[in-house]
Amino acid sequence: MSTSEPSEKLCALIFELREEIERASQAGKLTGLAPDCVTHLLSGAVKLYAAAAEDAESGIGLPAATDSAVSTTEAIVVACALLRASSKSI
Repeated sequence: MSTSEPSEKLCALIFELREEIERASQAGKLTGLAPDCVTHLLSGAVKLYAAAAEDAESGIGLPAATDSAVSTTEAIVVACALLRASSKSI
């Protein structure tokens, strides 16, 4: 397995998951997931973004935190939840 294969596989899974989330959103079926499921997904996304931010310090461009599918309100709700969660562990 080449070095890029795990990254390519992860990227494909992320895009597939994003499509599933978008379909569920359009069908109005985003609620009802187990809290642990949402927490695992968000924790993974935060780790991915933090790693990308560290790469940006090495000269690799930092990806946008969100795209046009995420509203300002949704971004703020998540940012506040992350801050609340992190302040509990400080």
